[in-house]
Amino acid sequence: MNDQRIRDLFCDIYGDYQRTVYGYFYSVFRRQDLAEELTQTTFEKIWRFLCHNSYFMPVQLEHWVFRVVKSVKNDFLRRKQTDVPTTSMDTPLENGEILQLPDEKENADFYLSSLSFWEAFEMLEESEQALLRYKIQGLTSAQMEKILNIPASTLRSRTATAKKHFRKQLKALDFPWDEWFHSEKE
Repeated sequence: MNDQRIRDLFCDIYGDYQRTVYGYFYSVFRRQDLAEELTQTTFEKIWRFLCHNSYFMPVQLEHWVFRVVKSVKNDFLRRKQTDVPTTSMDTPLENGEILQLPDEKENADFYLSSLSFWEAFEMLEESEQALLRYKIQGLTSAQMEKILNIPASTLRSRTATAKKHFRKQLKALDFPWDEWFHSEKE
């Protein structure tokens, strides 16, 4: 694959998945700066991989991209578990303020619940995952109808069923789903 073809493939991947990848990281960590950083890391990994594997052509591009996303997320979580602050709570910063470290129990609970969220998502059928991803991207039923060649009314029904199954999986994993889906009725 020549350099132009690699650039074109990367631009297509970035254009198609940047919003979804960012949305995933934001929904997991609820921090814009972290979501931006992890999205950038994801696409840097994809770029490097494409440059070093010139004959690579993913058969299921979306699944491949999300394997990279999952790898980036897991790497980040592993780093967070092993990071030890180099400054104590008593050490004043340059501007005289005292460093306020986050509550480790709160962070651990947050990361564990984030993992449960995606574990529940992965328990859904692939067709349900796809519908929910389209919804996360902001697609309407009419737009999805054009992509999937399925009537919009059928897609609305299937999407509602997918959401119901997702909430059921979240409840089974003791995920605080009511905090995340407070606007939806059970």
